[in-house]
Formats: sequence, C-alpha cells, structure tokens
Amino acid sequence: MEISKRFQFDAAHFMPHAPDGHPYRQVHGHSFEAEITLIGEPAAETGWIIDFDEID
Repeated sequence: MEISKRFQFDAAHFMPHAPDGHPYRQVHGHSFEAEITLIGEPAAETGWIIDFDEID
C-alpha cells in the first residue's frame, strides 16, 4: 500500500550582506511544496500504514 501527503508553506528572509540597493536586502518570501510518500504493509488491527495525524 502507498499513501502520500503534500505540504505547502511559505518562508521569508533577507540577505543583509547583499550590495546596497539590491532587492534581496529587503525582506522577501518564497513558497515551497513538499510531498511525502510512505509505502508499506497495513497493520492488521487498523488497516493503515500510519495514522495521518502522525505526519501532519
């Protein structure tokens, strides 16, 4: 069995050592997406590989 979960998040930063006037000296952000896939045999008692709450 295979299950997947996709996460999306945003992060912001700045680069204080960039040259004066460079746009990266200002706070700016990036959006990211990651996906985790788990493959395994489901547990007999639950029928699950893992509880989704454990990977949230």
